[in-house]
Amino acid sequence: MGYLDTNYSYSVRPKTSYPKKLISYLISRFEIKENSQLLDLGCGSGDFSVEFSNRNINVTCADIDSAYINKTYNLKCDSFDFENDKYPYPDNYFDYIFTKSVIEHIHDPDNFFKECKRILKPGGGLLIMAPDWKSSFKIYWDDITHKRPYTRSALDRAYKIYSFNVKACEEFYQYPLYWKYPFFKFIITILKLTGPVSKVHTNSIYRWSKERMILGFGEK
Repeated sequence: MGYLDTNYSYSVRPKTSYPKKLISYLISRFEIKENSQLLDLGCGSGDFSVEFSNRNINVTCADIDSAYINKTYNLKCDSFDFENDKYPYPDNYFDYIFTKSVIEHIHDPDNFFKECKRILKPGGGLLIMAPDWKSSFKIYWDDITHKRPYTRSALDRAYKIYSFNVKACEEFYQYPLYWKYPFFKFIITILKLTGPVSKVHTNSIYRWSKERMILGFGEK
């Protein structure tokens, strides 16, 4: 069994409506336009790629191993090493690059940021989501492929080091109710008092109220 089979297969994490809800939120918040060119870097099974595609966005899929993309989606997936390879795309090609739960698997992000900047069009956006170290450090290294932790401040500085114009960089709660009704975040305030995440909880409200992501958006 490989990494995705062990950690992200549908038997481990059953398919839900979350990819559709997340992509709808991101498209609305960052004004991602129809017919734009988007690279899903680290697409995995392709769940997020297909949701972008369903919104009339031209999606290119890429992963370090293309074997795990869901074949029913009929998506082509490019395969290369994000940390060391030159990305197989021309300069100034993509309007957006989306990457979720990927950058923490890269030991040295220098090539990642330089290549993303090279292949983005001027004004193009690099949208990064990564686990938040502060809320999940007790379970962070349970994933043996994690190589570098990130905080909001670390990701913000990384954007700036590579001369991206930071439009957003924040701790992000993955429970969709909070996106629609921010006043429900009083639940988060209460749960924060119980300390960092110490195990993966099955209750989605509890889990996604404590186990945060870092969400960043930087423009070239």
